[in-house]
Amino acid sequence: MSNVGPATAKDYLCFSGVSIPGRDLRTSPVTAAEADGCAPACTQDQDCTFFVHDVSTQSCALRADFFNEAADYSMLHTHTEGLTMCMKRAAGGQLPSPPNAMCYPHIDVEGSPFAYPQNTSARVHDIRVAPPEMMDVDRCARTCLDTPGCQLALLWGRTATCYLKATPFRGDTGATAINRGMTAACFMAQG
Repeated sequence: MSNVGPATAKDYLCFSGVSIPGRDLRTSPVTAAEADGCAPACTQDQDCTFFVHDVSTQSCALRADFFNEAADYSMLHTHTEGLTMCMKRAAGGQLPSPPNAMCYPHIDVEGSPFAYPQNTSARVHDIRVAPPEMMDVDRCARTCLDTPGCQLALLWGRTATCYLKATPFRGDTGATAINRGMTAACFMAQG
């Protein structure tokens, strides 16, 4: 997070059309016409790790416990106009992660399979940078960080396969949900 000026949505990793369940931190939402208006309130609340802004109500819900298993999954939306979900970059993930990555355990996230820029016809579904016994969350996240255009790395525990995706919460592969078979989902937080 920037040390200069007030917090804005730029201090967060934001996804339009998305609302993710978590533990609501307030009984009444924060009034804000735009997502930038939610950022200062979330930044001031040390428990807040993400927020969801709703344009239709001009409000935002401050939340913690990203993908909490006890969360109300009726609150999960990945293709809803007017919603924006923003994760606090400074909060990091729930797993040790390399710099500029935010990793969370046991989460699958839908997305578009990554295509290498030099060969846009080649859709990459899985990338193994090492034998399975050597693949871990850090290596999978770093592979994504080192691959231009990659925004999400998923490590599937059963096969130690690292999946790279270009568009988290959008696309035709995966399902956004808790998945015990998934070791980690790592969002790239560069910027």
